[in-house]
Amino acid sequence: MYQGQRQKRLEERRKRLEREEENKKKIDIEEAMFQAEKRKSAIEKAKLQQYYETDRIKGLHVSTCAIRCCSSRTCVDAFLLCRWSVEERPAVVVYIAQCL
Repeated sequence: MYQGQRQKRLEERRKRLEREEENKKKIDIEEAMFQAEKRKSAIEKAKLQQYYETDRIKGLHVSTCAIRCCSSRTCVDAFLLCRWSVEERPAVVVYIAQCL
């Protein structure tokens, strides 16, 4: 009688341990996939950073920023010229207009 109960408990324990092991394997697989995705993302980020640090791209960004700055400054100058009548224009605005 006791031998049968003991065998039953041992069998249940073995099954429980197998289920736990299967769950651990699933968790390990999910973690491996997550780490692989994280690693891939880090590599992509590093490649993009390396791309943006090349001299050619840096030059492109500098020239783009300079063009934006110049065009916005031209817009401000044009606004100032339109805002004041000819008599009210300060000398600085007239000088800027001549430089354009």
